[in-house]
Amino acid sequence: MIYTVAFIILIGILVFAHELGHFLMGKLCKVRIEAFSIGFGKPLLHKKVGETDYRISAIPLGGYVKFFGDDEKDGKVDPELKHLTLYGQSVPKKSLIVVAGPVFNFILAGILFAFVYFIGEPNLATIIGYVEPGSTADESGIREGDQVLAVNGQSVDTWNEMDEKISAGNQKVMLTIKREEGIKGLTLPLTEELSRNKYGEIIRKPQIFGIMPNKRSALVGVNDPVSPAFKAGFKTGDLITEVDGKKIETWDEFENALISGNKISKIKIKREKEEIELILSKDTNYKKGETRVYIVVNITTLSDSYYSYANNLGFYPSELFISDFVKKDSPAVKAGMQIGDRMVAVNGKILRTFQSLQQVVDKAGRNDEELNILLEREGALITVKISPKLQNIDQENIGQKDKRFLLGVQTYYYMGPVVEKKIIIRNPIKLIWASTVKTVTWIWITLVGLIKLFTGAVSLKAIGGPLMIGKVAGDSLHLGIVYFLRIMAIISINLGIINLFPIPVLDGGHLMFFGIEAVTGKPLKEKYIMIAQQVGFYLLIGLIVLSFYNDILKYGSNILGMFLGIFK
Repeated sequence: MIYTVAFIILIGILVFAHELGHFLMGKLCKVRIEAFSIGFGKPLLHKKVGETDYRISAIPLGGYVKFFGDDEKDGKVDPELKHLTLYGQSVPKKSLIVVAGPVFNFILAGILFAFVYFIGEPNLATIIGYVEPGSTADESGIREGDQVLAVNGQSVDTWNEMDEKISAGNQKVMLTIKREEGIKGLTLPLTEELSRNKYGEIIRKPQIFGIMPNKRSALVGVNDPVSPAFKAGFKTGDLITEVDGKKIETWDEFENALISGNKISKIKIKREKEEIELILSKDTNYKKGETRVYIVVNITTLSDSYYSYANNLGFYPSELFISDFVKKDSPAVKAGMQIGDRMVAVNGKILRTFQSLQQVVDKAGRNDEELNILLEREGALITVKISPKLQNIDQENIGQKDKRFLLGVQTYYYMGPVVEKKIIIRNPIKLIWASTVKTVTWIWITLVGLIKLFTGAVSLKAIGGPLMIGKVAGDSLHLGIVYFLRIMAIISINLGIINLFPIPVLDGGHLMFFGIEAVTGKPLKEKYIMIAQQVGFYLLIGLIVLSFYNDILKYGSNILGMFLGIFK
């Protein structure tokens, strides 16, 4: 039910703001307004006040303002009343009335962003959630829990700010760190790593390798049949939620609970939709700090000094377990990799995270190198040789087309908790400035995204319809009102920009006609307007069909659930 409610509230407010822009500017220009409707089709509720009938109509996918004479632009309106029609106004006035709708969407976005800042905009704090063992960050002295106060002497409040200042560096960066012992300065080397920019594009930029804002989640991978974990019934993809009554959110909490518990533990997990309790017998000869040695034919003997108690029981972080393949003919499939395999090491180096695997694959691909990957399959160790392949991948979740070197594997991944910092602005001048900058930034990001859509850099699968909006609205409302307001602001900007497209039947189409009138000195002939509107209508229908098609592909199995109020 929350998805339906969220959709109705979001669409209702956005449509109201858009149509209110047309309505108020029309009133200001003294144009008679016959109807103001939220929704299309048959009016469910209506009340006439003065000359205007205010309506809430049956189909909640838009709205309209009906101006006097809209149906009779061909001269049937009494000449004495022509000044009360939209088309009887001067070009500047007509243009103002039409453009006011999208402008009000931008104004609404600014107001919503102001509310977000006033309540507190959630951002990732500059607190290190995870440091990969053996990485440059680890070797340089970064610890989990460190708070970065400044980058090269410039203060930072959020992870994004920190990332931007780090990537502006060259070979080294100086961080000012706050930890329990006090303030400390650390100089770290930078390496060029894969990342995404704010438009969702894959780029390479200078980064500190081995740090993440999130802690490792307790999503486990299990594939050794003789391990205690496997015998207890654990499966790859299980999310540990509780050990002997202790709530678990991170891998470290899981590890500590295992160590401090009894020889037999009651462990609660979440497996897909089910909540399950399993009994784990921890009869093991593991000694704390023990090192595991892998001896494999054709691969140098590997020592894992970070081998842990959880590993000894058969539990590993799930992000290096293969869940699927990107394509049937991907390099991973050809090399003989299988779903369920755990990627242990690459070229003789133990793997810790999927992120580190991505970086190794990218560098090997660019240098045309072959990789030796050590796999664990049902307790046995297997070596495969594989050459990364440059592939175009359509990332359906963001509609971004990626061109990068891949093995072609997907893994089990679940983001662990992060520390958030709320940016709160109560000073009115700063609030207006910050919300305006935010609105302009998102207008620019949206425009760039649309350009990429037309040039093919972004997939048409990125276009979504009512189901996508309902899903995004419901998900954000689940997270909290601030997330909902922020999503509403972004969608409002999208609505405003799309309405400015020079497509007849949209506001931009009307502006295009008025532009022609301003140049030629007379309105475009009615027959040409009708032809253009028919073309625009079919273009709009095509766009709507495409958006519904994409929605059905992504959320088809949940459509019934959405209307029943149980959208997944």
